[in-house]
Amino acid sequence: MGTRSHLNIRRGNDYVNQSHLANAPLTTPRRWALRAVATLLLGGVLVGVPSATGSASTLAGTARPSVMKTCPSAAAASRAAGTSLPAPKVTRLSGMLFCSYNNSVTYTNLVIELSPSSFTSPAMLKAMQQKKAASQKVALKSAPGYGSVAYYYTNSYESANGIPATSFAMIAGPELVMIELNRTISHVEAVARLILMG
Repeated sequence: MGTRSHLNIRRGNDYVNQSHLANAPLTTPRRWALRAVATLLLGGVLVGVPSATGSASTLAGTARPSVMKTCPSAAAASRAAGTSLPAPKVTRLSGMLFCSYNNSVTYTNLVIELSPSSFTSPAMLKAMQQKKAASQKVALKSAPGYGSVAYYYTNSYESANGIPATSFAMIAGPELVMIELNRTISHVEAVARLILMG
């Protein structure tokens, strides 16, 4: 097993240290879920990512939709994902909300992260997602109609039960929303709509 890196990830004025998650092998559903959480955390403002300037309204996006404040119920998440999901594991950390759903039978994993968008401009979000997509040698695509701006890419090797994982990110009013799900993009967008319903 190779050496695992340690990354300091900036979230506003907080730094979250990630070590084994970023390079964890994807040999079990649990490790896939951990990798998904690491991927979402890496969606934070990494040192070296181009910064952006602008007013608070520009940084937060112009659209101000209603966004959920708690994790969706198992029933609601299951309807959106198109498959059965258990109750989520909920984590709150420094203004961030993490919702992790893991069906160990179907190997379906859904991870949702909400964090303040005040430190992330649309241009910065695109740069972060583009960098991650390029590292996986896949194309970054836009998703019009979700928040003020949204992007996604499909990770062919981060798959479970033969279905590639899709990473989706959007700025919705005061929230930066990150979604990781190994279902089709239509299911991922259904989860995004669920989140936007507030």
